[in-house]
Amino acid sequence: MRAADRNWDIIAAEYRAALSDYLRGRSESALRRAYETGRRGLASGMGVLEMAAAHREAVDAMLGETAEPERASVILDASIPRFSTRSSSRSAAGPIRG
Repeated sequence: MRAADRNWDIIAAEYRAALSDYLRGRSESALRRAYETGRRGLASGMGVLEMAAAHREAVDAMLGETAEPERASVILDASIPRFSTRSSSRSAAGPIRG
């Protein structure tokens, strides 16, 4: 496994855990962890599209863990603004890499 692949796996797992914690309790500390994990991913060379993929995988995993339509709706409603708010500030920082 290449170092870049390992880095992606680590960042994606940390992001998923932080986003899951946030969606469970809506704590600012979990939201901050998700944000900082995304920043570390970008700083390590991951592009915005790769972070979007990590976000999508995290949301997909959480949706796969629930059979309740109401819970799925909550997950989607809470997770989409989180990513778009955080990633939009990055678009001014430089080119999009994916």
